[in-house]
Amino acid sequence: MILTFKQFLNEARSPDRTHQVNVMDLMYWADRNASGYLKGKRFLYRGGSGRGWKTMIGNSVSIVPRRSANTNNNYTLWMDYSGLFKDFPRRSQSFIGTDDKTTAAGFGNPCLLIVADNAKVGLVGHEDIWFVEIDPKTHMDLEEFNGNMEFALRKLGYGNAKTFDELAKSLKATTMAKLEDAADNESNEDVEKILEKVITSIYKNGCKNMFELWEKLLTPKLFPPNTTGAEVSQHPTFGEVWIEGECGFISADGSDFDEDTKKAVLDWAQEAYPHFMETLEADWNDHDFDN
Repeated sequence: MILTFKQFLNEARSPDRTHQVNVMDLMYWADRNASGYLKGKRFLYRGGSGRGWKTMIGNSVSIVPRRSANTNNNYTLWMDYSGLFKDFPRRSQSFIGTDDKTTAAGFGNPCLLIVADNAKVGLVGHEDIWFVEIDPKTHMDLEEFNGNMEFALRKLGYGNAKTFDELAKSLKATTMAKLEDAADNESNEDVEKILEKVITSIYKNGCKNMFELWEKLLTPKLFPPNTTGAEVSQHPTFGEVWIEGECGFISADGSDFDEDTKKAVLDWAQEAYPHFMETLEADWNDHDFDN
């Protein structure tokens, strides 16, 4: 089963990533690490399962690199280790976020992210990374591309790669000639169609194997330039983002806090971070997202 953006957003909340702090500690941390982000005009969200976010701090790089759940790990390995994305945050060691509170709230209690100014931020430019068009010549977005390529690899006997070297070896070995042989000998019409779409993609893009195809298609040109927490607000479009580094988390559900705590947070934000204060106050008053 393909991992949806909602599943991915809610994934990997282990204690190694995040830890609960009190409100005063979060404000202290934010003043010293995220003032540039907080002075922006647009902010990011992440979803949680039920209540319990309240106030937390986490570092995405303090964990063992995550593996994609409910799908293959191939595109994550590629983006982390192919070298093409060397200036981008690592997908396997990032918090996944969104600029849309409704998206975050769709699977639990949303929180506002307080992104450290020096954190690396990758911008998808779409609501979901799966919606990024990978191959215009065969009209494949990343979801279909990922699924079709995984299917072709498995058809030729290659499993889910555990390392980039394993992935690269299997992609280079999956030539157009081998795929054509597999399609010619396939009795299942649906399977044959998938293989033929992969073959067509390789052919139309002037490649000989799947490694060459991935080098040509799965590149940084698919995404807006990556940025930092301090500068993310300056970009015209976010959608899904991935963040490598430190983040603070504060619940966007006002019922998580008593009135004195709310006042303390809003008073803190009002003078130095007025747009953040307005966003947080609006979120806390938005009963459409009450759980």
